[in-house]
Amino acid sequence: MLTAQQARKVIRRHLSPVGMEVIATTEALGRVLGCDVCVQEDSPSFDNSAMDGYALRMEDLEKESLPVQMEIPAGASNLPELKPGMAARIFTGAMLPAGANVIIKQEDAKVLENGEVQFQCSPQKGDFIRAKASDLKKGEPLLAQGTRLRAGHVALLASQGIYKVEVMKKPSLGYIVTGNELAFEGDELKPGYVRSCNGEIFQSLLSPFCEEIVDYGQAKDNLQEIRAKLELAQVHDVFLISGGASVGKYDYTKELLHQLGYTIQFQKIALRPGKPLVFATKDNHAVFGVPGNPVSSFVSSHLFLRHALAYLQGWDREQKRFLAKLKSDVRTPKDFDMVLRGVWGVEGSEILVDTQLNQSSGALGVLATANCLVNFQRGKDNFSAGEMVEVLPLEQEGDWS
Repeated sequence: MLTAQQARKVIRRHLSPVGMEVIATTEALGRVLGCDVCVQEDSPSFDNSAMDGYALRMEDLEKESLPVQMEIPAGASNLPELKPGMAARIFTGAMLPAGANVIIKQEDAKVLENGEVQFQCSPQKGDFIRAKASDLKKGEPLLAQGTRLRAGHVALLASQGIYKVEVMKKPSLGYIVTGNELAFEGDELKPGYVRSCNGEIFQSLLSPFCEEIVDYGQAKDNLQEIRAKLELAQVHDVFLISGGASVGKYDYTKELLHQLGYTIQFQKIALRPGKPLVFATKDNHAVFGVPGNPVSSFVSSHLFLRHALAYLQGWDREQKRFLAKLKSDVRTPKDFDMVLRGVWGVEGSEILVDTQLNQSSGALGVLATANCLVNFQRGKDNFSAGEMVEVLPLEQEGDWS
């Protein structure tokens, strides 16, 4: 069986970005840049002052005081040249007059009774002057294709007069949930039934990665009904079937995928929870058969579905992770990677993680308590308190990716 890491590599190998579109720069946060962008305008576009103070010529500092020729606020232009032996009152961001080669900040200046100004410092030529193109020079590279745009990138683009930008499209996703035992909003919870929450898991965890998510509702454990729903997969870049991915009598996913011409790239992974994960492709469409158990769906969404949806929009995403010290001993199956829900925190100077929670695959209450997943790699079955383990934080996507 594939490991979780190997499964992600298979997913990347069989997916391709879905295309590009042009959107407003103000809507581009978190999107992946579709082409290289060059500097459009020198920044700064003119020599200007970095401080409130006085502009003058260095050689004039030998004089005891200087008369003030003019006052230059930010936004002023068409300035006369600064005359030798004169100073100009200048404000932050204002254009430097020709002839000036140093700024004296106002804290180092004293205005005399006669209106002249006296300087009480020993500056260097060029002090507090922001030279033209000292930050960005027209024609040079600005941002590279494949950059995932953060707030700083968006501000940078706007500062260059770039108000529309070409980015990778987000994928479209559809899903169904299968199972005769499921109850939904408005349903009475009859004996033997469970309330469905997998759709809510998909909506909450996957929406930031998708252009749209379409809920196609429930399909009973019936071959014809599931097939009819599965034919909707061709409408979307990615389609999810929740449930029916295991080997039970009523698990039809793999059989139907074969019938509809899909190639199954893998059908289980060496991971608990989440072993019966199916990944299949046909043309430019992907289908995931996700375990119906909500905890397994939660883990699969974090480890594989987000990964796939990010890759389809040109983002080769990896889950953020760090090492933390185990608070208690943990036993795991030796032949599987094990992902436990945990609570991490800082105690003194150490990062500790506690996995002493209800780890039953049917325990949903812990999903509200846990703030991380803890990855125990296969190959050993006993992890001791104090041992360093890999922690995958369950923070908001914007905080961790």
